[in-house]
Amino acid sequence: MQLLAKGKRGIIYRTIYKRKPIVIKEENTSSTAINRIQNEIFWLKRLNTYGIGPKLLWHKKNKFAMEYLQGTLFEEYIKNHSWKRIVK
Repeated sequence: MQLLAKGKRGIIYRTIYKRKPIVIKEENTSSTAINRIQNEIFWLKRLNTYGIGPKLLWHKKNKFAMEYLQGTLFEEYIKNHSWKRIVK
């Protein structure tokens, strides 16, 4: 597994699952936030019903896996596009 990011509430890894790149997000054990991973799982499931976001592959109490979506980071996108385009 390759470490992608470490935040206050979660740690994100990239790995291969069934020959496809995926992302695993797990709870940062030093975080005092309550149910952040469960909240993210809830919203990802809900958005997936509308075909939005990376597909949730599996989840456990303190971590989950989703498909890896390649593309431009949001911060990079907003730096390189007009406000009108971003809103659209």
